[in-house]
Amino acid sequence: MKSRKEIKDYIADLKAQGIRPFTAAPLVYRMLWFLKINITPPLNQKPVKNGVFLGLFFAGFMGIFMNIFNLVQEGSLSIAHTIMSIIVGVFFGIYMSRHFINLAKNLRIPEWGI
Repeated sequence: MKSRKEIKDYIADLKAQGIRPFTAAPLVYRMLWFLKINITPPLNQKPVKNGVFLGLFFAGFMGIFMNIFNLVQEGSLSIAHTIMSIIVGVFFGIYMSRHFINLAKNLRIPEWGI
C-alpha cells in the first residue's frame, strides 16, 4: 500500500505534467485510498480492469439514481432503467479506459509498484 505522501507526490508530479488532479486520481480512487483499499491509480491500471471498475461504479450509481427518481415519480422500480444504466456503464467504462490509455501513453507514465 502506498502512503498518502507517495500518492500526493504522484498527483503533484502529474499536475506538473499538465494533468488535472481529479484526472490523475478521480474521487472514487481517493475515497478508496482513504479507506486504505489498495488500488492502482487509473493511469497505471490495465485497460480491462480500468474499464470494468469505472463502468461498474458508474452503472451502479446511475442505476440507483435512476431507480430512486423513478420510484419517487411513479412509485415503482423500473427494469428498463436498470438495463439502461448497465448499457451506459459499459460505454462509460470503455470511454474512460481509452481516455486513461491515451493519457498514460502520451505522458509515458511509469509502472506503479504496489
